[in-house]
Amino acid sequence: MAIQQDVPLAAQVLATIGTICWCVQLLPQIWQNYRRGNCIAFPALTVFIWAISEVPFGAYVIVQDHAMAIQLQPQIFGVLCLVCWGQCLWLSGKCSKLWATFWPFLLAAVMAVGQFLLIWTLRVGYPGRTMPIKVVWAFAAAGLVVGLIPQYVQQFKRQGRNLGFSWGFLAVDLAGALFSFLAMAVRKQFDVFGGTLYLIV
Repeated sequence: MAIQQDVPLAAQVLATIGTICWCVQLLPQIWQNYRRGNCIAFPALTVFIWAISEVPFGAYVIVQDHAMAIQLQPQIFGVLCLVCWGQCLWLSGKCSKLWATFWPFLLAAVMAVGQFLLIWTLRVGYPGRTMPIKVVWAFAAAGLVVGLIPQYVQQFKRQGRNLGFSWGFLAVDLAGALFSFLAMAVRKQFDVFGGTLYLIV
């Protein structure tokens, strides 16, 4: 699991397309929730877990020195997840608009500090060692998978009908993951762990 260097142009282009997709992927979901005036069948827990999982995911791609666009993806996705989480808190009536804004901002600050400390620990405390990076990857992968469980529970309760997720969100999310995976695939050295994160998505 060597640190990635000399990113080819094709990887940069594919990573940029993937990042553009991930910059807007949750916007259709946020719009759908707002238009409906509720987040019924769209679990707040899903986007909360996804937001938290972006801390190790972001640390992993930064420490592995992937293309800058790939490094930005977890940060942008995490912010969008926090926006969606705050929206779910507000529209579900669990919080006032003020508190539904405050909690995501507070969590974003905690996540930023956590990611900084994680990156610093991996670079300074464990330079050149792969096991700590694999552990960080495992937490990121687990968060992405566990975040899906509340949505599957909702679908099970509704006999498999998707009442909460925007199809636009799902399509753009899939495109972002595909282009990002391809960006890793065209590298001279394929990052199996990073590629697997995108396959999980």
